[in-house]
Amino acid sequence: MSTAFLSAANTKIDIDGTEIGDLDQIGTFGGQSQVIKHTPINDGTVYKKLGSRDNGTLQLQGAYVPADAGQVAVKAAFDGRTTNTFTIELDNAVTPSTGHGTKFSFQGVVTSFQVGASGADNKVQLTATLEITGDITMTAAT
Repeated sequence: MSTAFLSAANTKIDIDGTEIGDLDQIGTFGGQSQVIKHTPINDGTVYKKLGSRDNGTLQLQGAYVPADAGQVAVKAAFDGRTTNTFTIELDNAVTPSTGHGTKFSFQGVVTSFQVGASGADNKVQLTATLEITGDITMTAAT
């Protein structure tokens, strides 16, 4: 059993340099390629090549905090239909006092921004969907 896994605690995501606060979940991301298939009738073998790659969708979930600058920026990106830079940083800095954790940066569009309440004993929930456009750049922890 490995103990080298990373904890999700203290993971951050920002939009254009402004941290999005009070999130419970960022979701998963990463590429998935389409498969192009070709089956010539003269040999009956299926040949495959990689097609377009889609780097995915993130589903942000957390407590809705109207005064949080990051949540305000996500709402503005949704309303303005803009493409923004998002960065996810893990809490795995090699030198915590001066370094940074592993970073994943990408361009994205906010395709939904929803607020909801369900029950007196629950928080007011924020759910936002980000569609990644283009490549994801990873920067190693320092």
